[in-house]
Amino acid sequence: MLEWNTDNHRYEMTVLGYQVHSVFQSINHDSRTVFGYEALCRIEMQGERVDIKKFFKILEDFGEKAEFRFKFFLNIMHLRNFRNSNIYDRETKLFLNLTPCFFKYFAHEQDLDNLYLPLIKQEQVDLSQIVVEIVEDYCPLADIESLHKGTAYLKSIGISFALDDFGTGWSGYSRMAVVQPNYIKVSREMLIEFGLNELTENNLLAELDTITSLQGIKVIFEGIENSDNLKTAARYGADYYQGYYLDFPKSYPTNKLE
Repeated sequence: MLEWNTDNHRYEMTVLGYQVHSVFQSINHDSRTVFGYEALCRIEMQGERVDIKKFFKILEDFGEKAEFRFKFFLNIMHLRNFRNSNIYDRETKLFLNLTPCFFKYFAHEQDLDNLYLPLIKQEQVDLSQIVVEIVEDYCPLADIESLHKGTAYLKSIGISFALDDFGTGWSGYSRMAVVQPNYIKVSREMLIEFGLNELTENNLLAELDTITSLQGIKVIFEGIENSDNLKTAARYGADYYQGYYLDFPKSYPTNKLE
């Protein structure tokens, strides 16, 4: 399923005629040294960029299991490109995006230990380096138990968790209670609404700062686009920072596996 692109020096996937490849955006300390990278995908058709949401909408038509399989191997591609690139070292975290419904397979299927984990370990990235980001998508009530059990199991073998885009969609305190994440990624929308406007009453950033401090959760501010954003995030307890002001998502040359 993974193909080597000689011209671009990276592993890619071809799905329904679409070319899919990895890009990585750094997550930084306040000193701007790199703490980790978020793996993202870029999709092209005949050299033209394709909207990611449009692509995933097409993929939905092939059924949930096909979508699950694609997303799993998408993250294997990210792991391989990360592990064999010049941005890799054993202390650097890799953040991988997954939907909350993804975990019902981990909670109820016995092939996690027999198939999926061996494929992950084959990429030679230590499990302690992997941070799974639960995106802000809706999770049906029927799948909440699976989300809880799946995340609890993966945490027990060393994988960490983050809630993506906290303050938007379904990423809020109720999901925090289910996942019990190691990291919270504060959305740019929340940064703008409660940070740049400097509200003094009902300021959800101040509330979040207090709660995460009490629970020992590290906070990553997304959407840092200028120095004012950086200063505001620091004022509200940021541990790490991510955004175009610090780094653009990009592809890094990868060494081909023999």
